[in-house]
Amino acid sequence: MPLPVASRSRAWWTTAFVVWAAVIARMTLWPTLGDEKPFALLDRVLDWADRHGVPLTFGFVEALGNVLMFIPFGALLVMVWRPRRWWWAVGVGCATSCAIELTQLVLLPHRVADLRDVVTNTTGTAVGVGMALLVVVGRRSRRSGRSE
Repeated sequence: MPLPVASRSRAWWTTAFVVWAAVIARMTLWPTLGDEKPFALLDRVLDWADRHGVPLTFGFVEALGNVLMFIPFGALLVMVWRPRRWWWAVGVGCATSCAIELTQLVLLPHRVADLRDVVTNTTGTAVGVGMALLVVVGRRSRRSGRSE
């Protein structure tokens, strides 16, 4: 017997969340960063930007990457958990980021734990939560408009 549509939807969102959480774990908790080729490319891009007067730094790119990495985390968390209070989802993102940084500090000597990562990861989570809430509220508004 097939699952009801709501159950299938929740199962899909849960699977997507688990996969994305695994991607984050791989990117943040692996003992080394991995292949150095992307960093060589980034160095070339930053050098090009510097030569052309574009104020682009590694720190900015890293911070932007952290925000972008956690946007799906926050959005998927809302779609799976559907918290009544949005700040709980942001709190989970912050706690997850704190756990990552603490693990890097204590167990992964080749990684760099940084409080700025907690801030940018939490910011990304909050943006994702906001985006997901806009989608959910929009769906509810369209549904209530149809029933009238």
